[in-house]
Amino acid sequence: ALNASMTRLAEKALLDQFQDLLRDYHKLSFELLETAFLDQLDTTSSFNLDALREAGIRLELDDFGSGHSSIVALQVIKPDRVKIDKSLVSPIDASPTQVLPLQSLAKIARLEGSGIVVEGLETGIHLAAIRNVDCDVLQGYALAMPLAADDFASLFAKEQQRKYREQ
Repeated sequence: ALNASMTRLAEKALLDQFQDLLRDYHKLSFELLETAFLDQLDTTSSFNLDALREAGIRLELDDFGSGHSSIVALQVIKPDRVKIDKSLVSPIDASPTQVLPLQSLAKIARLEGSGIVVEGLETGIHLAAIRNVDCDVLQGYALAMPLAADDFASLFAKEQQRKYREQ
């Protein structure tokens, strides 16, 4: 995933910079910050979004729910996934009813056809609460700490072996 600023999104030759590097096996996505006034795209930015999609590059709306334009940005960008910001997860420790905004944002994103990632799961309370939210991907220290590539590959291989033995 690459973070893309509004300035970068407005570059006329944006896709040309990646076109020669992309291969069929690549799974590339552009993360657009939800706080970047995505509800007001210029012509070049709109063209670039369409071109990125046609090239097989996914679009993700990052920090979803933390800015001013959440619903409008969803309708304008039509992202493949939204990443619900951790600032909406943190308050669940103090008040379990704080899961309600997460549920609402997830429902809105689903209505617009987006997948949902919930970021910032750092406690057991977060993990328990998130069971009541319709989402596809979970991220946070409560699940795992960041790993070096070799450590991740080793962990993944062990998990695959475990699943194989259970079959």
